Amino acid sequence: MHHENRDALADDLAHRLVALLCEAVDQRGHASLVVSGGSTPLPLFRRLRTIKAPWSQVTVVMADERWVAIDDPRSNEGLIRKELLCDRAAKAILLALDQRHLEIGDASEHASKLLRASLPDRFDAVVLGMGTDGHFASLFPRSPGLAQALQEEGAHAYLAMEAASDPKDRLSLNLPRLLHTRSLFLHVTGDEKRSLLANAQETSCALPIRALVRQRIVPLEIYWAP
Repeated sequence: MHHENRDALADDLAHRLVALLCEAVDQRGHASLVVSGGSTPLPLFRRLRTIKAPWSQVTVVMADERWVAIDDPRSNEGLIRKELLCDRAAKAILLALDQRHLEIGDASEHASKLLRASLPDRFDAVVLGMGTDGHFASLFPRSPGLAQALQEEGAHAYLAMEAASDPKDRLSLNLPRLLHTRSLFLHVTGDEKRSLLANAQETSCALPIRALVRQRIVPLEIYWAP
């Protein structure tokens, strides 16, 4: 779905998400929303938090996290708490991953158990972004364990992953768990990413994003603006 600008995209996607969350609460008494960090979702977060919704019955889940302190500007949890979980959305529940006293491998096991205990059912909505290197969540090209994260459900929904950029250590939901959702969205901006998405359909493309756009488990809705 193409939009004239990023504000229009944020407004449209925010209302779409709130409608899904309200429907989930009406039908099942609770709702779950998976989001990523970075700069792209900021307009979406700032729009979402202004819309009336049953936020106290919504659990927000991080698709991934950089292994830094919460007060570090690179922390996804810090960003989500500051930019999304305020105003009307202040009562939403965040499934926090902050276990930095553990080794990252142990933290991935702990986070996976917490997710399984808190949200054993499908997510209601997953919103992912994409980097110019074709990564989504923290599933980066050439990262050790990438093939497993893309293809195997495995024992742990969260995996310890490595990025080429700093910080190197990340936690990320694997692709099978991200696809265990009722609705799936890809939120991207800029012509470079639009071209990359077009190339991801080619069989020669080895970037992680190809696995997301080519899967047939859940329909992918792409929201793009210049």
